[in-house]
Amino acid sequence: MTLTMTQTTAGGKAAAAAILLLALATGCTTAPPEPVAPSAQEVVPEAPAEPSPTLLPPMPTSRWDTTFEQTRAALRARDWMTAEQTLASLPEDLDAADRSRRDFLLARAAFLRGDLERTDALLTAGPEEDVPAALRLEQAEFTREIAQLAGDWLTSARIGAGILTQQPADAGLRRAIWRDLNRSSEAAMATALADAPDADWRGWLELALRDRRAENPQSLQEALLEWRNQHPTHPAAMQLPGGLEYIARGVRAPRKVALLLPLSGRLAPAARAVQDGYLAHYFAARARGETPYTLDVIDTTAHESAAAAYGQAIADGAEIVVGPLSKEAVA
Repeated sequence: MTLTMTQTTAGGKAAAAAILLLALATGCTTAPPEPVAPSAQEVVPEAPAEPSPTLLPPMPTSRWDTTFEQTRAALRARDWMTAEQTLASLPEDLDAADRSRRDFLLARAAFLRGDLERTDALLTAGPEEDVPAALRLEQAEFTREIAQLAGDWLTSARIGAGILTQQPADAGLRRAIWRDLNRSSEAAMATALADAPDADWRGWLELALRDRRAENPQSLQEALLEWRNQHPTHPAAMQLPGGLEYIARGVRAPRKVALLLPLSGRLAPAARAVQDGYLAHYFAARARGETPYTLDVIDTTAHESAAAAYGQAIADGAEIVVGPLSKEAVA
């Protein structure tokens, strides 16, 4: 099946063409996502994963380290009752650092039992200067994950940008910040930019808005070069996120894209949904009169393997291959 398609550009789609090939390595299950506004749904109490200890500065030693570790073990087991009982054994006359550690662990326990008001109160209970640097970082990670569970992607990105100033080599965090921004609405980012408290956060917002507002790859390339000149020391400047580096280097848009899908068999309904998503993008783009590219939809079930279907796509001139639908087919 061959269709004349039009490349989408709004909402950061100019960068998408440069990175669709990555879908081959992970399996493709949905049409390209559109940015969504933060959800107002209630937080579902889950246990955010503890930050990797290799990324955290050392915590000051305390005579109560054993109690704190027992509490953490209970929290990892989602046993908030045991965690609170363990902390109740601590004396009231703790020093400022130990008190901040106790309050943070109590906040995590309160979150597990669904008391969000107490969680927030405990996280802001004491002066920030009393909180050890390692614990401040852990608090930020915890608050960021709460924001993610609430669907507040912009807050998650903002907190992540703050953490990145202390962990500039954390490439995974840079990618996470960019994913959060892509899930945020353009209006919310524009509002946040007007009140951005520091240069790094402003840089992230400006980059995301330039990507979102670009009308085509050429205008996006120009916007990226201008942004990089304005923010030469920004954490994202050395390697632009989300495929933008390819655009900045002048990688041209593809002339032909192949979509590998199992159009028969047990995965056919999911494959049809993916195909419909791409076709929806096609008709919307064609209505805008944008430059077309050719799309080949290849039925992987008509070939011996996904690799054989991929070989056909390349032989037919595809410059980008999206798919297959399942990770098993990649192997």
